[in-house]
Amino acid sequence: MKQGKFLSSYAFYGYNKSPDDKSKLVIDHEAAGIVKRIFEMRSEGLGRIEIAKILNTENILSPAMYKRSKNIIRPWNTPNQKVMWNDCAIGKILADERYTGKMICGKQIRKSVGSSKIRFLDKDEWIVVPDTHEAIISPELFQKVHTYTTNRRATYDPTNKPLRRLLYCGGCRHVLNRSSHTEIDRFRCKYTRFTGDCNCLQGSLTEDEIAEMLLNAIKTQIDIMADRSNKRTIGHANGFSLDGKVKKAKSNLEKHNNERFDIYKKFRAEKISQDQFQAKRNEITIKIEALEEEIVVLENQAQLRNAEDAVISQYRQYENFEVLNDEIIKTLIDKVYVYDKNHIEIIWKFTDGIKNVTLCEIDA
Repeated sequence: MKQGKFLSSYAFYGYNKSPDDKSKLVIDHEAAGIVKRIFEMRSEGLGRIEIAKILNTENILSPAMYKRSKNIIRPWNTPNQKVMWNDCAIGKILADERYTGKMICGKQIRKSVGSSKIRFLDKDEWIVVPDTHEAIISPELFQKVHTYTTNRRATYDPTNKPLRRLLYCGGCRHVLNRSSHTEIDRFRCKYTRFTGDCNCLQGSLTEDEIAEMLLNAIKTQIDIMADRSNKRTIGHANGFSLDGKVKKAKSNLEKHNNERFDIYKKFRAEKISQDQFQAKRNEITIKIEALEEEIVVLENQAQLRNAEDAVISQYRQYENFEVLNDEIIKTLIDKVYVYDKNHIEIIWKFTDGIKNVTLCEIDA
């Protein structure tokens, strides 16, 4: 490995094994052009998802499909499965420094001889041999993209790892395991290993994939809250204030109570007969009971309204946010059930008067 020889069975995307020396790599110009273009698009500010969409729109074969087109069929791949470009594939290419002409080996070792367990090494322990094969991109372009990606992690600030203990498998409801063995943290359900047939999350999702879904869901929830607030403001301006209805009902109640007392005084003064008194009293009593019931309903609605106002204010304080950080997640979200890369179920905090569960479906 320290000699910079390539010892894997398959060359990585952008290269072929040399026909003269299988331990050396030569450029595959067709795929190398795509690799270079991916780095250039990222350096221009395009996100990984945007890059993947562009390549898919142009019907450019993903690395897996490209190798399949060259009759390189790996035994662990499904021959009939169509593999599209996605942000993970783009991220893997952007993180691979071997495209600068370096051979990088020894990222992991077995914990002991014969053991199936491995230990991932720190970067300063890797074996790095420069100039072992022709570079596709310059070190300067790689560094620019790497710095840009580090400084502009797509959807949230992971400094305090806000997703920890927040994500649950939508199938078994257990906490998702976080894997930080690579530059891109991933989440997976460990219980898929223990059952052959289950509804657990299959494979893994990156932090950025989940964070993007959460970002979109929170923005949608904030928009809903803002819309409710705006409609309430308009209703208040048009005379539909709930407080106004309560005030009016109480005023009518007081009026009818006074009216009933006046009827009693007239009866005592013998200005009306007993039959007239009883008939009028019964009529007024029915109105009073109806108003008392109405006031109870309106006051309950007012309590719910006040609770909802508190919820709305909690959401609207983040109305113009752009970065998903620890504070926002801890303030608004109780837990998240993850079903697949397009579906999550969010249990929100501050649910008094608000529907608790939001199901989010993100177009693939």
